[in-house]
Amino acid sequence: MSAETAGFAYNNTRCGSKSRIFVKDHILADGPLALGLSANDKSRKDWKVLIRGGDLVIDIGLAGSFYHEGGAVEMPYYWENHHKYLEPITTRPLQDFIDGKLRAGTRAV
Repeated sequence: MSAETAGFAYNNTRCGSKSRIFVKDHILADGPLALGLSANDKSRKDWKVLIRGGDLVIDIGLAGSFYHEGGAVEMPYYWENHHKYLEPITTRPLQDFIDGKLRAGTRAV
């Protein structure tokens, strides 16, 4: 994930959103703060600018590390972890869709 992508996600979502949680977890597990990063000079400069402050830095600092006692890392993009980052899929009867009825839990735009 690039610094630009992480910054965009944090600047365009609310605190506690699933998108922010995914970005934070991805950075901790496989980003510039993970072991073995091999980034180019521009990437390093972009990350230095991004981590100067703000919600992303606070969230990462408070989260700590993904390393567990066994040394295993939970990668946020593994399919087993999708429930932490994606909203559940909701369906509705076809007739409700045709009639323009919203799904439960949604609001009109």
